[in-house]
Amino acid sequence: MGVKVSFLAHLRNLVGGPSVELDTNPATLRDVIKELGTRYGPQVTDEVLEDGEVSDLVVILKNGNITYDLDQKIEDGDEITILPPAFGG
Repeated sequence: MGVKVSFLAHLRNLVGGPSVELDTNPATLRDVIKELGTRYGPQVTDEVLEDGEVSDLVVILKNGNITYDLDQKIEDGDEITILPPAFGG
């Protein structure tokens, strides 16, 4: 089954579409980010991470819940969404 990773806004341009499937069964969220960087280039990890932690310029959801814990376990069938935070008033 793998892990589905979805992207919103300009992040879609980095991977060429709204979502990708990772069949590698990453163990942690950090592994997901690393795999995305390997597949789609370092600009992906540069957008998502800052100094090895989740950047202030993105929000990460795991199965609909916000997370900033890169060591959080990832299970087969999990859905990860990476998006820029909402701005406006």
